[in-house]
Amino acid sequence: MTNLEYESLNTTISYIDNVERGIDEIVEDLVSEGGVKAKQMLPDLVEGLQWISSILKATTQLHSINYEELNDVYKDLLEAFSNDDTILISDLLEYEIKEKLLNWQEILIEVVDRNEN
Repeated sequence: MTNLEYESLNTTISYIDNVERGIDEIVEDLVSEGGVKAKQMLPDLVEGLQWISSILKATTQLHSINYEELNDVYKDLLEAFSNDDTILISDLLEYEIKEKLLNWQEILIEVVDRNEN
């Protein structure tokens, strides 16, 4: 693993924590406040998810993560937003996207740890 790959994976591990907190804020806002703040935060979330996917794609030889497995979830999320279905949006973010990101984070931690030793 090159130094750039190592740093990219470490940054991604940390960044997933930030995305997780963002998802929690969005879900909380959707549930309790009607989603005004959530709609403002969504572009940043999408940008963050795209960044994570680009790093995973660039380092695909180092891990077994299929970063494309969320594509269908993203389509469902877009449809839920167009239908203003806040319950589905919350569920997709919390139980599909967040769970997958946390799983990916664990895999990346293992990859980094394996290459530190």
